[in-house]
Amino acid sequence: MDLLDTARELAEALTASEAFAAYEEAEIDLLNDDQVQALVERLEALR
Repeated sequence: MDLLDTARELAEALTASEAFAAYEEAEIDLLNDDQVQALVERLEALR
């Protein structure tokens, strides 16, 4: 098994895990937060 196969298998296992699903849900909730969006917009304006 080469390195790319191993990396692919690890990535598939990670994205299928309950922990990753919880992380994605929390990230979506955070991005939907109005205060967070206002902060992101301010940071983008400072670029």
